[in-house]
Amino acid sequence: MFDFREYKNNGYTIIDNVISKKLISQFNKELKSIHPDKNKLEMSGKNDIFGKFFKKNSNRKTYYALMQDMKSVKSIAYEIDKKLEDLNVYKKLGFKAPSIKNALIVSLPGEKKFDNPLHQDIYNNHSNLFIKIWAPLSEVSVERGSMELFKKSQSLGFVKPKYDKLKYYPEINKKNIDNYESNILSFKPGPVVIFNPLILHRSVPNNSDKTRFVIGCDIQDISQIYDLKESSIYRKMLDITKKRKTIRKKINY
Repeated sequence: MFDFREYKNNGYTIIDNVISKKLISQFNKELKSIHPDKNKLEMSGKNDIFGKFFKKNSNRKTYYALMQDMKSVKSIAYEIDKKLEDLNVYKKLGFKAPSIKNALIVSLPGEKKFDNPLHQDIYNNHSNLFIKIWAPLSEVSVERGSMELFKKSQSLGFVKPKYDKLKYYPEINKKNIDNYESNILSFKPGPVVIFNPLILHRSVPNNSDKTRFVIGCDIQDISQIYDLKESSIYRKMLDITKKRKTIRKKINY
C-alpha cells in the first residue's frame, strides 16, 4: 500500500513487501562470486570478508562502478518500478513520463568518511516532480547503519547548505532540524522508503561488523524539467552540485 497522505504530510512513507527474498538471495549470491575465493566469502558477522576485500582493494573504484550494473541490482530496480506502477504511485503523484536512475550504495563497517551529513537530495534534481526511493538489501538499524529522516522538514523548501572545503559534502545547518521529529529507519530487506528529495535527512553510521547495501533510485518526470532561465532555485542547486563534484573527484574511494 502507498500511503499518499502520509507521504505528502511527513515527506516520506514506507511501502512493505516490495523486494522479494528471491532477488535478495540472488544479490547475495552474486556478491559471493565477486571474491577470488568465493568459498571463503561469508556475508555475515565477523566473517564479513567482502568488506575487508573491498576496503583494501586497489581496484575499489572499478568494483564499485561495475557493481552498479549487477544483474540482481537491475532486477531489483525493475521490481521496485513495477511495484510503484501496480500501486498507482506514479499516477497519484502526477507523473507523465518517469525517468528512473538507480545506484547501489555500499557502506562498510566503521567507515564513516562517505556518510552524508544533514542534506537534501538536490544534486540530481532536474524536475519539479522528483521522488527518491531508498531500498535496503541488508538489515538497517541504529547499530547497522541507516538513514535518519526529519518528518515534515520538506516544508522548508530548498535550504542552501554550507560548503566546507575541508569536507567531502556540503552540510545544512543543524538548527534547521530543531523543530522536527527524527526517525531512524529500522527494518530487514523487503520494504522500500519513498521520500521527498527536499526532506532533511542524513546517514546513520554503520557501527556493526557487517557491510550494508542499499539501492537508491531517483525518479523524475521528464515533462516537468526545470527551466534554467526561469528557475532561480534550480540555478542555486546547480551551483552547489558543481562545487560538490569538484571535491568528490578528489576522493580516494
